Amino acid sequence: RASALALTAENPQMTTMVMVLGQMLTFLQVSAAIGKLPISWTTPFLHFIDLLSYLSLGVGALKLECLSVGSDYQTFAFQVFLPLVLVGLLLVFYLIARIIRPRL
Repeated sequence: RASALALTAENPQMTTMVMVLGQMLTFLQVSAAIGKLPISWTTPFLHFIDLLSYLSLGVGALKLECLSVGSDYQTFAFQVFLPLVLVGLLLVFYLIARIIRPRL
């Protein structure tokens, strides 16, 4: 934890860059969600929304119905908790790598 604090203290530009990238990602996600509203958009914004539809990170795009077994509620729960499980797996792999090679 101290190394992460030292990194941000030594390089505030990196912190700013990460924050700006996070804000840009949030803007793109919100814009894609606005595009889903049942409104007849005009041509310039419609092209922008079509472009953003490819960047939308919806779990429905993963087509996970074939992997889950059970009712629609179980399928929905599987889709909701899948990102948390994937983040947990990344954390486990990171911790294993830190144990094997502590100076990374």
